[in-house]
Amino acid sequence: MKQSNDRVQQPVELISIGELASKTGLSPERLRSWEQRYGRPEPVRLESGHRRYPASEVSFLMDVGRLLVHGFKASELLKSSPEELRERVKRSMEQPFEELDYWRSLVERFDAKVLKGVMHEMAASMTLVEFLDSRIAPFLWDLGERWANGELRISHEHFATFRVGEVIGELTPKDRAFKEGVKVLLATLPGDLHGLGVAMAEAVLATEGVEAVVLGADNPVQEIAGTARTIEATHIALSISRGLAQRGVGKLLEELIESAPDQELVLGGGGMSMGLRLPKSVKQFRTMTEFQRWLKRM
Repeated sequence: MKQSNDRVQQPVELISIGELASKTGLSPERLRSWEQRYGRPEPVRLESGHRRYPASEVSFLMDVGRLLVHGFKASELLKSSPEELRERVKRSMEQPFEELDYWRSLVERFDAKVLKGVMHEMAASMTLVEFLDSRIAPFLWDLGERWANGELRISHEHFATFRVGEVIGELTPKDRAFKEGVKVLLATLPGDLHGLGVAMAEAVLATEGVEAVVLGADNPVQEIAGTARTIEATHIALSISRGLAQRGVGKLLEELIESAPDQELVLGGGGMSMGLRLPKSVKQFRTMTEFQRWLKRM
């Protein structure tokens, strides 16, 4: 019997846009926008008319998401090959500051005293905002990536998060005179348990002499809106984590905007890299430096 040399074509695994968003950490809104503007991810149309996406796109899009956080543009990244993106990711993941290995080793040993000591020592050599952007943010990002890759346990991530929160609290200026006419309510949305972004924003607000009322993490939308009215806040500032943005926050934000029309909405946090579609009136910041610049112009 003659054997064919033709390769047997393997069926392509197809997934919904919701599954693609869940696996990549990119919002469905952003994926649809990229599809319309740049042709990627490219859908497959089923006989039923439903759109599905090749599961093979997951790793490519995850690399795109990682690079967006480092300031690259989607229009450029989506034209690259998977190999080019992987190389860029490797370069972007190079140690962002020389003390990082040491800090990580302290987390692995659960050495709270020394970890806090080295953080305070570093903070003393730069401004608070520089410390948050150049040390704390990369440190937390590195921990999150290594936990996701299985290099660190969840206990390491929780330990480091708690200690970082302590240090930020100790560095936050106390008893400063507040500017008149500005009051900011700080919170995270329901289901978002990541409160460090709120702590970082509070520290920057205190540095700039802006009064803040902190609700912390995991707040119902109506509680945020009601508290904003009670305290006569001029702004509501939310920290949006990557995880919450991945699950979708559009409806929650629409509800908040409708419930608190008199307060200006300000967003920050890792979720800003997820491509949230928001009204132009909503201000978004990726770094504490951007946030501070905006505060100085107020």
